[in-house]
Amino acid sequence: IGVNDKRTDGWDYGLSGLDLDGGKENFVLDVGPAGRVVNCRFRDMGVGIANAYACTFERCKDSTGYLPFPGGRWHEVTVKDCSFSRFRLTNEWNRCRFMNSKLNGFNGETLLAKGCDFTGCTFFGLRAATLMMADCSFDSSALKGNWYELPSDLVFRNCLIKTKDDEPFLSLGGYTVGKIGFDRCTVSGRSSLVDIKDLRRHPYPASADPLDNPDRKQGVILFRATKWNSSALNVLTHVRDLDPSPKKIKIFDKNNNWPKGVTVTSDIPATWELKRK
Repeated sequence: IGVNDKRTDGWDYGLSGLDLDGGKENFVLDVGPAGRVVNCRFRDMGVGIANAYACTFERCKDSTGYLPFPGGRWHEVTVKDCSFSRFRLTNEWNRCRFMNSKLNGFNGETLLAKGCDFTGCTFFGLRAATLMMADCSFDSSALKGNWYELPSDLVFRNCLIKTKDDEPFLSLGGYTVGKIGFDRCTVSGRSSLVDIKDLRRHPYPASADPLDNPDRKQGVILFRATKWNSSALNVLTHVRDLDPSPKKIKIFDKNNNWPKGVTVTSDIPATWELKRK
């Protein structure tokens, strides 16, 4: 439904008030950018829905095994026990609730999330992605980069973050660090906020433009006006490597009042720089 461009008469295709249960009937529903669903409930089925308003998804998955998840806008949507993949377009999520769900494969994706709650969720795969999160809460949820990805920009503003057990909130390789920022966030739990899990050199093809090599692109990590309620003693942790990547990373510690005994990071590689202000 509405998988092509918007209709020439300015109207969208719409579905409202549906209750579809894939456990009873074999449903697969695709609603493209020219369509929308309103006040619907979907269970145990494949879906690919660009625009959803006041809908509920339970135990749903991608409608296809190869096409990207459709870009669009979700407003006041509830997602529970779902698994969605291949985020390669632009998505906007407003006041949505995600519970025990897996969101995988952010590849060149632009995600704008505002006022959303994520409980027991996992984001996996951050390849040249842009994620902008504002006024969101993360409870026992984590973002994990894959191996040898391209730099991503990840910004969290005024978010509540509770780390998952002993697992860092954001874990990624040094090569994936583009512009990462935590601005006026409140952090609790037992683990570090950021963990650089890999310092190896990126296996960038020798025949490609060297200026595009992730190891040559400077990364930035910003912590500003953070409220630290975590029992962890390090805000940023990292692995050790005898021959680390030459990538330069600047870490900015701005307007933070860390509790006694808490450090931003320690024993950083020679190409990193910690700047306090």
